[in-house]
Amino acid sequence: MTLHYITGASAEADDWPLSRKLESEIPDYRIFCGDASPRYRTKAALLFREYPKMIWFALKKSWQSLFARPKPEVVLAHTDIILFCYGLLKLLSFSAKPRLVWLGYIYSEKGTGLVGRLNRLFHRIVIGFCARVITYAGSDEEACRRVFPSQAEKFSTTLYGVGLGFTPKPYSEQARAGTILSAGRSQRDYGCLAEAISETEYAVDIVCDNLDACPDRLASEKVRIHRKVHGRDFIDMLQSAELVVVPLSDTSASAGHMVMQQAMAYRKPLIVTNIPSIRDYIFSDDSLVLVPPNDPAALAGAIDRLMKDDAARDALAGRAGEIFDAHLSMNRMAERVTEMMKAELAAAGGQPI
Repeated sequence: MTLHYITGASAEADDWPLSRKLESEIPDYRIFCGDASPRYRTKAALLFREYPKMIWFALKKSWQSLFARPKPEVVLAHTDIILFCYGLLKLLSFSAKPRLVWLGYIYSEKGTGLVGRLNRLFHRIVIGFCARVITYAGSDEEACRRVFPSQAEKFSTTLYGVGLGFTPKPYSEQARAGTILSAGRSQRDYGCLAEAISETEYAVDIVCDNLDACPDRLASEKVRIHRKVHGRDFIDMLQSAELVVVPLSDTSASAGHMVMQQAMAYRKPLIVTNIPSIRDYIFSDDSLVLVPPNDPAALAGAIDRLMKDDAARDALAGRAGEIFDAHLSMNRMAERVTEMMKAELAAAGGQPI
């Protein structure tokens, strides 16, 4: 039984814990990887530079997988573009195999007009190509079942995982720079954060490429916006931070997991907006501080209290690290996804793996 894994997130994805776990547990496994991740500041750059790059990668890797020998029974992929291209090639080649599995599905409403209807139609088509669609939060799974009732049985959930490759020092032993850090672009409420920070004596560093999510007008003496900070540069900023804040919009959409988990992984005290999609990741109330959506006063109060209480920050950071190691690391995610893929291979072949 053959499993293929296609990802454009990194050319080195074959060394990820997920890939290593799949290779160790599934006898006939192959990965098709490359660096096709979108990096953009404007919608024009996304449309005219990044989308063509992602589509070309998806077509090329889907073709290579579909016509490989032996033919795969199951293909695992992360993006709608890859799965749409693969499904289309399957359709055009009259191929029944392989079963497609979408890992990390996030559905975002685009309104009730024409754009919204086309968005739902596109997602319905891609989901139709798939045998299973895996979300990263129970609230996402419930929402998807409501939006796509005729395809509800395809949805399931596993928690996202972040990989480090080493164990960071405890918070009290870290070389910190006294900074407050925020990062990410999906469903962020940086306006709320900027207003909150203006009510404190502190400043915040925001890492965000996207001008829509974090417009230049938010920049001030207390709000430092950093563009094009990736990889090692971002990790350096995270490691030197005193506190991490993830301000999220009041939304049912999935958002905030990655930065939240990175902060927990690096043993950082954390403030996060309390929205449905992050609640699956809260295994203990003493591992982070939750604040209501769109409440600058509550956020400012939380920042002020933590920045003035070394012991509280140290306790939060330690507990966050314990929760991460037990539940939210890439190794834990790899174990969960591998078991799911064994079930998919068994369904494809009619026997247990």
